[in-house]
Amino acid sequence: MTKYAETIRQGYSRVVEDYGYKYLVKIRGDNYCAIRAAFCSMVLNSNVLEPSIETAMQKLDSLHRTEPALICSWTFANRFPSVQNKEKYEKLCICLDTYKNTVNLLRQCSTTIEKLAQLLKFLNTGSRQEIEIMEAIKLLMFLCSIDLHEANTTGKDVPVFVWLLFARDTSETPSQFLRHHLNPVGDSSGVEQVEMCLLGHALQTTLQTFRLHQCGKEEFVTLYPQAEGQDCTNQLPLIAEDDRHYNTVLR
Repeated sequence: MTKYAETIRQGYSRVVEDYGYKYLVKIRGDNYCAIRAAFCSMVLNSNVLEPSIETAMQKLDSLHRTEPALICSWTFANRFPSVQNKEKYEKLCICLDTYKNTVNLLRQCSTTIEKLAQLLKFLNTGSRQEIEIMEAIKLLMFLCSIDLHEANTTGKDVPVFVWLLFARDTSETPSQFLRHHLNPVGDSSGVEQVEMCLLGHALQTTLQTFRLHQCGKEEFVTLYPQAEGQDCTNQLPLIAEDDRHYNTVLR
């Protein structure tokens, strides 16, 4: 067994023995992987509140009226090539509706096993429903990035990850962030580590990520985003053998 394989094995053992997670839910390893794993973990953990879709709809409508060019620059990871610029606002609304309706349906399941069975009917399949949910979560991330950028530029307190998110010369504004980083997610690239913090923030939770290749180091358990006094009951578990492919776990 190689040293890397032994590190991964030890990491899985720690997840079971130290944290009590016994079941691995495997997530399809494409460039939506991190978002898909976070969504799956959110639905399976009933103590976590999902973000307000009504608020997102209002923000999207305001953005459509004030900065329509931003809406037109959305690419849907090239998964819906037939959607024209004038149809993108409506399609984003449909994505939010699909997200909301799917979550509401899954919340009606009485057991975790039933919930997981329903999830797997469309998760990991690349179906229209799944892609719309992934794009809805990307939209939640983008709307959060606008709010955080405005707060940062007006001198308000923001999480540390916000400084890092907009310190990149390819991501100095929300528009650049969308063009260079968020649009490619699900297409040519995945979610970078600083964007994992934004993903957790957008889902109003903390992504407790077991980074198996870091077993034995301080970075073995990484929180996205990291915050002092974090509510430990409002964390979603993810597990990764590297920093590209994410799964989730159950107790």
